[in-house]
Amino acid sequence: MTDWKLINQALIAINWLKEINDPENANKTLLTILDENKKSLFLKNERVLNVGVLIMAAYILFVYPREKEFSQLDISSIDISKFKITHEEGSNGSSSILCRRIRNSISHAKFEILHDSHMIKFHDDNLGKDKIDFEIPIVDFGTFLDNFILEVNKKTSSPSY
Repeated sequence: MTDWKLINQALIAINWLKEINDPENANKTLLTILDENKKSLFLKNERVLNVGVLIMAAYILFVYPREKEFSQLDISSIDISKFKITHEEGSNGSSSILCRRIRNSISHAKFEILHDSHMIKFHDDNLGKDKIDFEIPIVDFGTFLDNFILEVNKKTSSPSY
């Protein structure tokens, strides 16, 4: 089922970026822009950096790279300790395997934002077999994404952000 709150959160961030890049706002402070646009930019006090942004970032980090390129990344040292595996059929304890499972979950939209508990729950399976469910607090997922790209940038020729 589509999580429309997630979509709205992502759009809040996109609209915020449009506002701060508008030439008419060049001489304004961020707080002034925020005050002028509070009603149109924010839905029920959502922040600009929200779970919608994290999912967009996860998509660009995990799904955009072609599978062959992604599988060649040395991500064995990525910290996955904040993820809690709640169900698994097989061994998924290594960083490389869990990152591939995150990639599959995001690319097939098999994740759920548990807004009340501030968690993201991921699911992956291979034609109904080799199932895994795992979750992570939203804030920890943001930290994980930051650490992921920093680690990948150390090991590739890609420029860091």
